[in-house]
Amino acid sequence: MPYIFGELNDAKAAREICLKLAKRNVSANFSQMPDGRYTLFVEDESQVRLAHDFYRVSLGMPPHFEIPPEVEALSRVPLGRMTASFILICVALAIISWISDAQLIRSALMISLSREGLPEIISGQWWRLFTPALLHFGIIHLVFNMLWLKTLGSAIEYSRGLAFFLQLTFVSAIFSNLLQWYFKGPMFGGMSGVVYAFLGFMWMAKTFNPNEEFSLPKQDVTIMIGWFVLCLTGLLGPIANFAHAGGLSIGMLYGIGSGIKKTKHVPVKLSLLYVLASFAIVFVAWFTSQYF
Repeated sequence: MPYIFGELNDAKAAREICLKLAKRNVSANFSQMPDGRYTLFVEDESQVRLAHDFYRVSLGMPPHFEIPPEVEALSRVPLGRMTASFILICVALAIISWISDAQLIRSALMISLSREGLPEIISGQWWRLFTPALLHFGIIHLVFNMLWLKTLGSAIEYSRGLAFFLQLTFVSAIFSNLLQWYFKGPMFGGMSGVVYAFLGFMWMAKTFNPNEEFSLPKQDVTIMIGWFVLCLTGLLGPIANFAHAGGLSIGMLYGIGSGIKKTKHVPVKLSLLYVLASFAIVFVAWFTSQYF
């Protein structure tokens, strides 16, 4: 059965495309239609996409772009109510900070005003363990985090339920905040630690359980990890790298545990590899902080 991937008015051009495809191990051919046009086709269905992309490029058009199925699945997830609540709180705090006394708001929500201990938390202001995650210091910082929070947070809230979503959110925020404060002091904020925890969770949950409902496209994982590494270099200025590292580490551990629980199977070597990798991420953040 022939699978058509293009049409041309010129037999010479059609022949040239078929010859070039043959060099790429794609068996293509063409035939003339009653109206005089030439139809290009392949016999193997698996070669249609490659042949069609080559055909488009030959005509000066970009290759056909297909949205990855993982992205389509995530796009269909409704916005989670608690995810939306966190987004509204973050946006509201950012706007209030921009139009009023930002220092007053930040001083009330930062983890501490001191690098020597956590006197405010010890005295009962326990919310400070979490609230730095709600603070953002610029529009790009805010938009970047909110877009990822909407996508990843909604998927986790939808698939795992509110209780799990809140647990992962608060545990990752508190751990990443404490880690950032311990190594770099109290001047930081943002949902990046939580977002990286969501990334790590979805990445590992799919790795350890192939039947996991949602996953991230490989290019998204590559982008997020690449961004993490770029931030470590110091080229982007002061970044809460320990918050990123802490969130990613916690999320990976949650994902590993979730995948093992779902499948009731413990792949020892794979588990050990990724558990060590989750700890190594924090070590790398510390190591690079000594030089950048």
